[in-house]
Order: sequence, then C-alpha cells, then structure tokens
Amino acid sequence: MCCLATLGLWVLLGTGCHQTPETAPAGAASRPAEAVPEPIDRQIRVLLLEGTPACSVSSDDAFDLIDPTAGTHFGQGEGGKPLGVVFEDQRIRVPSLQLDLADQVVDLVPRGLEPIGIQVNGKVQYYRGWIRFARTGDNAGAVTNVVDIEDYLIAVVDAELPRRFHQETFRAQAIAARTYAWYHKQTTGKKRFWDVKATERSQVYRGINRSPHGSPAAEAVYDTRGLVCAWDAPEGERIFCAYYSSACGGTTASAAAINGREDAQIPPLTGNVQCDSCRNAPDRSWGPVSLGKTMITEALRGRYPRFKALGLIERIEVAEATPAGRAVRYRCIDGQNREVEIEAENLRLTLDPSGREIRSTCFVLASNGSECVFQEGRGLGHGVGLCQYGADALARQGMKASQILKLYYPSSRVRRAY
Repeated sequence: MCCLATLGLWVLLGTGCHQTPETAPAGAASRPAEAVPEPIDRQIRVLLLEGTPACSVSSDDAFDLIDPTAGTHFGQGEGGKPLGVVFEDQRIRVPSLQLDLADQVVDLVPRGLEPIGIQVNGKVQYYRGWIRFARTGDNAGAVTNVVDIEDYLIAVVDAELPRRFHQETFRAQAIAARTYAWYHKQTTGKKRFWDVKATERSQVYRGINRSPHGSPAAEAVYDTRGLVCAWDAPEGERIFCAYYSSACGGTTASAAAINGREDAQIPPLTGNVQCDSCRNAPDRSWGPVSLGKTMITEALRGRYPRFKALGLIERIEVAEATPAGRAVRYRCIDGQNREVEIEAENLRLTLDPSGREIRSTCFVLASNGSECVFQEGRGLGHGVGLCQYGADALARQGMKASQILKLYYPSSRVRRAY
C-alpha cells in the first residue's frame, strides 16, 4: 500500500506505487499476504468559517467536546438541540453547557453517524466527520470540518459539475479534485490548522446537502477511490497542485497566472494545451466590461500594499503571456510611468471577487478615458489545468478519464495514493 510523503516543493509518491486504471475498485491493488499496510491519515480539514465571533451547531447524536492534542474530555451534550459556540479573547465559551474553555482548539465529536449542522452564510449545512473550533484572534474564531477525504470529495465533485455531464467527466474531476486536496494536505496544510477552504479559493464544498449516495459524483468518487495524478520529477514520482476551471476558452493557462512561477515549472502545469472542445460552453465568450480607473486603483491598493507606491493607474499592459497569447502577468502603470506587476488571476479576482463579470484571465484590455475596458473575453475561470467543459466534450467522444487528465496535465499519469 502506498502513502505520500512531503519532500521539497511537491509530494513524492512512496516506492512501490503502481499505475492503476481510473476505474479500479478500492483494494484492487495486490500485495503479499504478510505485508502490513502503514496507517494512512485520510482526514482532511476544511475551513468553513473564519474570523467569526460565534456559530450555531446542531447534532442529532450525543457528542463529546475534546482537546484534539491531549485528548482531554471537556464535556458532553445529548444532541437534538442547537448549540451556541462563542469565541472570546482568552476562551471558547459554550453557554448552554456552562463551559468556559481556555484551550485554543476544541473538537465536537459525535458518538454516532448522524451529520452535524452548521449555520454558514445564513443557511444550515450538514457535514460528516466532526467539527473543530479554534480561537484565531480577539473575539474571533474559525470553524473547520474534519472529514474523510472520500466523503469530502463526493460533495466537491457534486458542486463542481452539472449532473448532466458524462460519467467519465465526473471520474476525471474526482481524480483531479483528490489530487488537489491531497497535495494541500501534504504540503501547505502542514503549516496551518486547515488544509483547504470550502469556497472557490480552494474547492467548493457544501457538505452533504447536495451529495446523495448513488449520485454521479458519489459513483465517480467510489470508482476512483485513492487515485491521483502524478508526474516523473527528477527527484522521483510526485503529485502536484491539480488546478482546474470551468472553461479555458481555447487554450489552457500556465499556473504562473495564479501564483507566480513555482507550480508553472512542472510540465503538467505549464499550460498552452489547445482545447477546441469547450467551444460550446455557455460562458465561452463575454464582455465588454468597463471599470473605472479610480476603482481599479483603490481595489489593488486595498489588497496589495505595494500598489500604494503608485498614483492613479492609467493603463494596464501584458507583462508576460503564454505562446498562445494568454496573459500570465499584467503591468499596472500610473501617470508617472511607475509600475507594479501582478499575476493575471490575482488581478481578475481583486477587481471582480465574484468572477461573474470578468469571467476569466483571457481578455483584451483597452483604455477609454477614465475607464479600463475588458473585452473579447473567452472562458470561465483561471484556465489552468483541467477544462471541465472541454473534458465533458472529450468524454462524449469516447475518451477515458485517464486520457482526459493526461491531455490537460501533460506528462502526468494516474496513480494510487492509498
């Protein structure tokens, strides 16, 4: 049985891993009868709320409140009633149980298998696993769902794809999403108290509300259990941050458009994959969108302190592009020709956090008096890695999940992580 170990920038696949068809059932890999598999921690920590002063929790099961590090038992509840949790300066308070906890982190662990309800954005959503509460500042805290990665993936894949998509598309999406999550668990997750967020900043995760067993997403996750994408790095076989987007608009982008040059150095994420298959995506073409130069300047200053060195931004130019002409970085220039560079995706989401107006990083910029005009837009999302609408068109043409993934992540292959 293979496990993944962190080594350097990417994650090294353990020796003995073998290529496995993407439809292989769990446990299909053979091993000597005397071999004892190493225990694998498959729990992933999903950040549901951050910077919140309080939250409301509900569970039909009795539950325990536990210190996750020492295992100390703080208290218990019978379930069936909403439970308020309040984050204060030096404690976590549970008024209904008359508990004042000085610990920074507390787990609510149900004794049964019923899901836990959390009020998120005014709506109660339900989650498997358990809930972790952490103080993060004065009168502020974070709420995290600790859940088996396979249960997590059912909800992610269900949220990411329309249910009309081909089942092979769901399988490809399941493997890409698992790779993304497993990568973050093994790398950035080791440096903080959560692995991924529940929003578009990581992968959309809405608990089990929309992910019934027997759905296309659930079947795809079961069919591909434990499978990830990997590539042959000089140091050995490794997984990578498997980005994906809705529609690339004709050619995929380099990972440098998102986070600089780290991930863009590896073959699966260099971009420039030609994709005519997403031509029928509903958001393939968009624009024009006009934004005031004052608004652009203030938005960039508000998020990136380095932009405070500029006056009013007068024009935005392409600083770096892929061979296909897709922008990787932009140069923002003020009236005195002072300039600051920014990744294409960071510019897009700073100016339009919803992503509903400036829908992708593939556009032409023009200056029109006091406004910048985003026009001739193509695609939906950052365009890095798997193109979901393109993948669906290819699946309908007969391509298998492993073939689709190899196309969008060049030099990669499907491997078993656990």
